[in-house]
Amino acid sequence: MGNKPQSLSVLAPEFFNLQVERHTHPEKYRGYSTGFSYLDSLFGGWGHNWNVVIAAKSGKGKTTLLCTEVINFSLNSVSWLWCGLEEEEMEILERLYAAEAKVPRKFFRDIGLTDTEWDKVGTACDTISNWNAWVQYGATDVAEIDTYVKELKPQIVIVDYVQLLNGTPGHTMTQTVSESGKQLVRISKTHNVCTMIAAQENELGNVLWSQDIYRGAGVVLRIEDVLDSYQKPTPDRRKIAVSKSKYSGPGEFEAELNGDMGVFSRDKIYVKKDINQLATEFEHN
Repeated sequence: MGNKPQSLSVLAPEFFNLQVERHTHPEKYRGYSTGFSYLDSLFGGWGHNWNVVIAAKSGKGKTTLLCTEVINFSLNSVSWLWCGLEEEEMEILERLYAAEAKVPRKFFRDIGLTDTEWDKVGTACDTISNWNAWVQYGATDVAEIDTYVKELKPQIVIVDYVQLLNGTPGHTMTQTVSESGKQLVRISKTHNVCTMIAAQENELGNVLWSQDIYRGAGVVLRIEDVLDSYQKPTPDRRKIAVSKSKYSGPGEFEAELNGDMGVFSRDKIYVKKDINQLATEFEHN
């Protein structure tokens, strides 16, 4: 059941007082920086109770973009909870260490750290240990995630990825994905937390099993290949498109993919000014 109807004699002063509070303490209400100045200028950062969907085909950079985001959150003292269903805790930590220490991920996998790299990794350990963040692997369903949100009270919740969550026994995959998406939206609204959900797309560019994931989202970012002059994907760049936003118009930019470090570069992005021109925008974060 929804809220009871309320008179405008009550709601109008309430709205006015809310604006007074927001303008008196703007730091409590402004969105969390995305780490990309283009997106921040488009919709002012991630809202405190938004539901954000990061959609892409397999292997195109959903987890990479989410790792880029959580590193930026930590740099800005924003707390986060990572609920992983694909990569385990140490795989996520490998990404975070590689990005923070600027040491290629293969050095961890191949057991090939040199003395110089060990120094960087040690410094990264001190930094990452002080982040106000949690990594969890293998949540069975949204109810389990909700329990962690109530307990830890993070500002951001990451779910990677939604199609791996379980639903009500006997439900089809379509029903399960739809149900999980709606429950994650409720977590955003109930706990005033921004949920960022990875969603896998099929070869046609549609979310697997249920388009309801898109319907409930405040913002949908889609990650796509950037094609070269021969119409072949470039391995080190992706297009990130705002395909839906309740808070702004559409937009898109291209970001360099640093596969060695497992993150997107936030220092240099490419913003298309018009259909015939690709201009370069440098970001300093």
